[in-house]
Amino acid sequence: MTGLEDGVDAGSSYEVSCRAHGSHPPAILTWDLQREYDWHPLTGFQERQRGMVSESKVLLTVHRRDHSKKLSCTATNPSEPRYRLSNTTRLIVRYAPIARLVLGWGLDGANITEGMDVYFTCVVDAVPPPSSIRFYKQVNIGL
Repeated sequence: MTGLEDGVDAGSSYEVSCRAHGSHPPAILTWDLQREYDWHPLTGFQERQRGMVSESKVLLTVHRRDHSKKLSCTATNPSEPRYRLSNTTRLIVRYAPIARLVLGWGLDGANITEGMDVYFTCVVDAVPPPSSIRFYKQVNIGL
């Protein structure tokens, strides 16, 4: 399987190729993408068979939810369907950070008064993970 070697960016489309050698008659290639609870078949294009070589391509549009999911190409001998071979790769999907600010454990936001110590946790979901997290305080002077 080729086309995913350097990782992928969320929201982009990639042409992925799969090639099988040595099956007689030529292998039938099928694509599947792992979803939350099952596998979802994908439709290949530019499928060709020459001699004992089969090739298929799929246009894959990736999303942040696809990070760590698996993409599989399976070659099946049409004369002997029990003879199959799969190549599976785990998707590394890069995506922009989404940050969420959480009030510190044990603090009740409804009961905070002036002079109390408060703390926050910044939860960031991103691939690759952030190299640093900074907090800023906005101060409004005058109304």
